[in-house]
Amino acid sequence: METVFSALKVVLVGVVAIVVVGGFAIWWNGASETDRQTFEDVFTSFGKKK
Repeated sequence: METVFSALKVVLVGVVAIVVVGGFAIWWNGASETDRQTFEDVFTSFGKKK
């Protein structure tokens, strides 16, 4: 029974990852240039902090 649960967990994680990536890609395509610039600025500043 536990193998079924771990298999379901893997499937669930995969589905969530696809939904997140897909949703982000759709938002990215629909995002305006300023939104992308803001996101890139946040991303780069976050990357520099680490």
